[in-house]
Amino acid sequence: MFKQFLRNRTTVFAYIPWAFKLIWSSWPLYTCLVGVLLFLTACFKPAIIYLSKFLVDGVVEGVQAVKAGNEPDLYYLLGLIALLFAFMVINETADVLIQPIRTLLGDRLTYHLNELVLEKAASLDLSFYETPEFYDTLQNAHNQTSRMMNVVNFLCFLLESGITLVAMLVLLAQLHWLIVVILIAISTPHLLFRSHYARRNWSLITGRAPEVRMLNYLDHILISREVAKEIRLFDLKGILLKRYHEIWDRFFNEKKTLFLLQNRMTVILGILSTIGAAGLYVYVVFQATFARITLGDLTLYFQAIIQIRFSLYLLFVQVGQFYENSLFLGNLYDFLNMSSGKTGARPQKSDQNQPGKSSSSLSVPKFLRQGIEFRNVSFKYPLTDKFVLQNVSFKILPGQTVALVGENGSGKTTLIKLLTRLYDPTEGEILLDGHPLEAYDLKELREQFGVIFQDFTRYQLTAQENIGFGDVKFLDDSSRISVAAQKSGAAPVIDKLPRGYQTFLGNQFEDAVDLSGGEWQKVALSRAFLRESEILILDEPTAALDAKSEYEIYGNFAKLTQQKTTVLISHRFSTVRMADYIIVLSNGCIVEEGSHAQLIEFDGMYAELFNLQAKPYLSSEENLPSEEIGGKNAKT
Repeated sequence: MFKQFLRNRTTVFAYIPWAFKLIWSSWPLYTCLVGVLLFLTACFKPAIIYLSKFLVDGVVEGVQAVKAGNEPDLYYLLGLIALLFAFMVINETADVLIQPIRTLLGDRLTYHLNELVLEKAASLDLSFYETPEFYDTLQNAHNQTSRMMNVVNFLCFLLESGITLVAMLVLLAQLHWLIVVILIAISTPHLLFRSHYARRNWSLITGRAPEVRMLNYLDHILISREVAKEIRLFDLKGILLKRYHEIWDRFFNEKKTLFLLQNRMTVILGILSTIGAAGLYVYVVFQATFARITLGDLTLYFQAIIQIRFSLYLLFVQVGQFYENSLFLGNLYDFLNMSSGKTGARPQKSDQNQPGKSSSSLSVPKFLRQGIEFRNVSFKYPLTDKFVLQNVSFKILPGQTVALVGENGSGKTTLIKLLTRLYDPTEGEILLDGHPLEAYDLKELREQFGVIFQDFTRYQLTAQENIGFGDVKFLDDSSRISVAAQKSGAAPVIDKLPRGYQTFLGNQFEDAVDLSGGEWQKVALSRAFLRESEILILDEPTAALDAKSEYEIYGNFAKLTQQKTTVLISHRFSTVRMADYIIVLSNGCIVEEGSHAQLIEFDGMYAELFNLQAKPYLSSEENLPSEEIGGKNAKT
């Protein structure tokens, strides 16, 4: 039991070398500078105390010389004072310099860590984002980067106090070695006590990660522009604020109980430590009274005891805080050292799902010759047992436009995620020109896809960047971005903005202009048209567009998809019927496939869905007077 107690409190210090490596890599020059300044202050503090002993003894000898009618050695005393003054100036100068340098180093380290966390989060396989556990890990890691400033302070304090303490203990041991043992004994309970409560505080905060995420979510939706209408319309303010208060209140009460108990124990241990120190003072006074030590020794030992007690107390406080920070540092360490591969199926292929070409990677063909083939593909998301796709097989020929049709949840978007290798199939394989997708370099493979997802991102950046992110190598190519905007119908929208393509979009920054849903979709659609890709993937590309804008885009559909292999997902059958081939999905399986005419003639699920969508228009036309129908036909 005791061994486990000690093991739990010593293993966290294994993070010190890793923490120092992080500090060094963030700013080597300032790390060296801080180390030098700390070494100076650590050496001069015991030197100043030691010099004070000789100064006191020198004064006593001078007084005795004057009483005896002799001249005191003033040059000796002035020399000691000058040396003491020089040491104090150097020590105070180093103290003044070290604080801003340490702060700058801490800021640089915090930025460096944030960068590492963001880079790691962006490089992890998409499957991680399907699990709540990952968000807890990410929350704990990302929120604790600021604690590295505490680690910097601790390492600085450890270096400075370590040198000072060793020097002081050596001086004090000259009086009696048992004094050193007593001083350490009366201070050690602080270390064990603080490490115990540090672990409890860590457990409290880490265990609350899901609730902290809920607090952040409630905070977000209560001030969110997108949710503001429903909160007022459905009178949600009361229930959301109540939930926010309940979670915060529960967390605060647990923290308050822990802190009050911690303070009570701190007072008790402080009193016991003071009683022990008082005994040491009595011993030193008696030694001086019986002339076993000089007054200079008395001054030295008094200052040494005070300094050691204070340093040990601060050291144990810092160690306790470092113990707590190390527990959080463990979260950060675990996150940054997570394998970037799969959490789900096919772990043996996870190394291939990272950008960068391996020696076995094939170059992606610029022009498709055989096309794309799904061969007996089944898939279930990580940490779930339900297959969202089952035994799916079909081919897409080069230059062909294929539409995926089906009700929500039928697996259409999942097929797109597999095709773009955001995931790998659980079973079966996907071939590109006869080779599995895993055989190609991932970065090159994804460059062959021009994609717009239904839940596209609205970047709160300039219009040019919103389009240029479709292919970053064209980010500064204004003419190419303009052509892409014209293809999607976004050009007239952008031309009306105050600064054109340099206007910030959204509502988060000053002078930004927010767009309607349809206008945002046109901008997002421009990204797909910007990329020099062989394969175009459009997932509900006109869902937010008005009828006129949709007609304009699909009026040029053949031109936009010329010499491109196109995969189209849409619930609008006026769009779907433009496809060369249509695949109908239901519950993750292909139930029908063929051209629009063939599927209508087959009179199955596709025909049923098509007729359901067309029925309101046909019914309204049937209810019109015959002369109005004739008039409409004449106009068209």
